[in-house]
Order: sequence, then C-alpha cells, then structure tokens
Amino acid sequence: MLGQDEMDSLNDFESRLSARLAEAGMHRYSVADLRRETRDCRDFIYKDTSQHGGDIAEPFFNFVVVDGVAVFTLFEVDFSVYIAPCQESELIAQTNSLAIIDVAAVRDLLAREYGKSVPDAALPRSIAELWLTR
Repeated sequence: MLGQDEMDSLNDFESRLSARLAEAGMHRYSVADLRRETRDCRDFIYKDTSQHGGDIAEPFFNFVVVDGVAVFTLFEVDFSVYIAPCQESELIAQTNSLAIIDVAAVRDLLAREYGKSVPDAALPRSIAELWLTR
C-alpha cells in the first residue's frame, strides 16, 4: 500500500509529465502511453539482464520519438524523463553508437544538443517502479 507522500509524488509526477508532453505538442502520446512503453522496455531489460547474470539495479535508458519529439527515460537511482523536440534521423545518428547502459553519455547529449540539463520530471526509482504498475 502506498503512503500519502508516495501518492502525492506519483500524482505530481503524472501532472508534470502530462503538462510537459502537451507543451511539446505531443497530442497523440499520453502519460499512459509512456508508462506502458516504459514498463515494456523495463520488463525486457530486467529479463535479459537476469538471464545473463546481471544486476537489474544497473542504470539504463530508453527513448521514443513521436511527432518530432523525443521522450527519454533514464533508470538510475532516480527515474528521469527528458522531453525534447528533435529531428528523428539526427537523434538516431547521435545515439546509434550508444548502448542502453550509456546513461552518462545520454545525459551529456541531452544537455549539449538539446539544452536539457535537468529532467522534465523525476522520481526515486523505487517509486517509479510503483508508477509503472499503475
């Protein structure tokens, strides 16, 4: 059962994400879409990591591009979401050589190329895990 502080954090997180997605012009992509795709990615990464003897607590990232807007999710100690307008082909070229564990390189790319030095929304990873099950 979630405590009131966790519920407030989750509600604030979803409100912030919803507002940021709307500001970026993402009308065909919702918080529910992001949650579903992030959960699917996380489940795949956790399964693959476990099958190969890795630690699921290790950082990783993912991104999707919809209507010229990229949404990056970074799983570290915190779960962070970055939303940035982009040219899809350019972004793919910039990230093509990165592995999903190259989180520091992605943060650098987001700051350098997209002016995103702080996330649009973030939660402690443990609370984000709860968000993904909503």
